[in-house]
Amino acid sequence: MVSHLLNATLGSEEADMPRNPPWTMDETLRAFALYLSLTKRERNDKANPHILELSRQTGRTPSSVYMKLANISAYDPNTIEEGNVGLPHGGKKDAEVWDMWREQGDALLERAVAMLPDETREGLGLTPAEALIAEYERNPVGGERMTIVSTRVNQSYFRNSLLENYENRCCLTGISVPQLLVASHIKPWAVADPETERLDASNGLLLNALHDRAFDKGLITVDFDGSVVVSPKVRHDNGGPNDTWLWAFEGRRMAAPRSHAPGRDYLEYHHDVIFQR
Repeated sequence: MVSHLLNATLGSEEADMPRNPPWTMDETLRAFALYLSLTKRERNDKANPHILELSRQTGRTPSSVYMKLANISAYDPNTIEEGNVGLPHGGKKDAEVWDMWREQGDALLERAVAMLPDETREGLGLTPAEALIAEYERNPVGGERMTIVSTRVNQSYFRNSLLENYENRCCLTGISVPQLLVASHIKPWAVADPETERLDASNGLLLNALHDRAFDKGLITVDFDGSVVVSPKVRHDNGGPNDTWLWAFEGRRMAAPRSHAPGRDYLEYHHDVIFQR
């Protein structure tokens, strides 16, 4: 079955190429860093420049890289993918790399990102800004440059997970303009457990920029049934902007995600600590 899938995915020129050797762990880590940085749409595009670059770097076909990313997705705890549909002999390492990330956290991610080509890191925005580099050169602190990079990858992964789970739409308004969509933490990043909570899709809502800000400041919250509650601190203004953009959503149910509904513990935290009563 896998071989049929492989042949169907490969182009005619790629199908004539020699069979790719098994992926090494270092190569798997490179693919893992790329996986965490790309949206589902980007991962599914074999012509994506980052997929092509990893293909050149590893000496494999773009289809091989594409299917490696599919293998990795099969073990992603934040997706609804089921089963392993990628390359043969790949599943063990693809499952293992997720376990390694859970155990080692940013240390593993920093190692994986460092293996990516310079062009890929720059294209994904994983090269610290020149101002930050200059600052660290004046005041060097071991590992801080890569910590910034790993944080960016983690946040990209969290956002991409929510984009997939909420089908690229604000769960309150249905807005689908990517530039206006924000991966909003229910329990804030600063206080969330970095190992179990920060990147959990159940700790997130995909909101437009306005309602993300309102949620972040406790002017709205979400009840356990998914309905919006507006803070009494927000004044009614006789049909003005407050009523139109906030009070009009009182009691409205947010769209349910494809998987990973908002966690009750996270919502309780928001109710008790963030929401303005």
